Amino acid sequence: MALGKQVMSWWSKYKKAWLILASSFALICLAIIALRLVGPRLGEDFCTLVGCLGGIQIIVEGLPDATVYELDIRNLHGMKQSITCKVGVDEFQILGDSCVPNGAAFTLNQDEVPPEEITVTITVEEKKFTKVFRPVYDKFRPNGEDCPPVCYSAIITMKLSQ
Repeated sequence: MALGKQVMSWWSKYKKAWLILASSFALICLAIIALRLVGPRLGEDFCTLVGCLGGIQIIVEGLPDATVYELDIRNLHGMKQSITCKVGVDEFQILGDSCVPNGAAFTLNQDEVPPEEITVTITVEEKKFTKVFRPVYDKFRPNGEDCPPVCYSAIITMKLSQ
């Protein structure tokens, strides 16, 4: 009987603390379960603010060494764009059109839907080479699959026939 009285005495003395501890533990467990159930949905709606820039790179094969060439692209932004470059010179810049060693790079703004078809004309030593391309674009979303912006990029290889 003495043990029973000791337990009852201990329980009545610490009952309030144990009930607070047990209820806190139960609330923490419920909060963890709730976050596990709702958490994935919260992450889907959260987007960061990273931007991106896409573009089309045109690689030209068959250019004579140290040659100056003009590269025109039509329909990239609904208009004609031109750039004059020299073989082997790299003037790549992040914004705007630029020369690369054997071709050129043209930028696309974020969320700009690229054209299905573009026409490329290269003028080398007063000879014109023209070809129509249907680029296959890579689509990139830096902030997640359901978040803007969307950027597109493609690489086109054009062979010059002599």
